Amino acid sequence: MKKLIMVIYCILIGVGMLIGLSIANTTEQKKYIEIISELIKTIDSLNDKNNHLFKLLEEKKVITATITAYSPHVNQTDDSPYTTAFLKSVKPGIVAVSRPIIQKMGWAPGQKIYIEGIGIKEIGDLMNKRFEGFRVDVFMWQKKDAIKFGIKKNVHVFLID
Repeated sequence: MKKLIMVIYCILIGVGMLIGLSIANTTEQKKYIEIISELIKTIDSLNDKNNHLFKLLEEKKVITATITAYSPHVNQTDDSPYTTAFLKSVKPGIVAVSRPIIQKMGWAPGQKIYIEGIGIKEIGDLMNKRFEGFRVDVFMWQKKDAIKFGIKKNVHVFLID
C-alpha cells in the first residue's frame, strides 16, 4: 500500500511538471499547481491513516473479523445459556470472541472493543472451539434479533483497552 501511494505521488508530480511546462498562461499554471497540491495533501493524509492502521496491526490492537449475533438459547450456547464461559451473567453490551482472538492476539475478558459500524462492546464470553478464525458474536436477548443481525464479514474490530 505504501509503495502504491508513493507511485501515485510521483506520477502526480511528473504530470504536474509536464502540464506546467506546456501551459503558457500563469493563471492556469497556478490553478493546476493548487489542484496538484490538494491531491498531494490528500495522499499524505491517506498515508498517515495507513501508517496509524499499520501501527495498530503491529500492536495487535486491530483485527478483521466476521461478526455474528447470538441469544441465550441452548441451541446457540451450552447448557447454561445465561452464564458466560467466564462465569458471568449474560447482559447487553457483551460479545463472545473466538479462541484465536484470545490465543493469537492476547485479548482478554473484560476488555473493551470497538466494532466498526456497531459500537463499543465488552469481551464477556468465549465462542465454541469449532469457530475458527477471528469471529465476534454480539449478545442479544431475542433470537429473532440475532437472526436479523445476520453475518457481517471483513469488519474492523479495535481493542480499546
